[in-house]
Amino acid sequence: MKRIIWTLGVILLIMFATYQAYFIFMPRVAIENISGESVKLVEVKLPSSKLVFDAIAESSASVIYYSLDQADGVYEYRVVYMDGQISTGKCGYVTANEFGKSYRFVLRPNRVVTCNS
Repeated sequence: MKRIIWTLGVILLIMFATYQAYFIFMPRVAIENISGESVKLVEVKLPSSKLVFDAIAESSASVIYYSLDQADGVYEYRVVYMDGQISTGKCGYVTANEFGKSYRFVLRPNRVVTCNS
């Protein structure tokens, strides 16, 4: 009986470690809103996929992980504010298999968007 419990514990530990490794190695995009106003929607287009962040309240942040399988290209963003105004732009560079990459968009006052890795 002890052996079964020990084996089950090891299996659960391996599953937990694999789950945590996913979040360490997968690339991600983070949106931080310090603009002083809520945002209705943020879309970030990657060469091989699109990330959609629903409403982001002021003074909050959101993260989405994306696939390692990407073509080479840039991050293209589209921010839709609550009043319907749209801000678009491009920044950064995406390549395949960027393990653990974290790219951050910061929504600043006066509807300025900055980005960095």
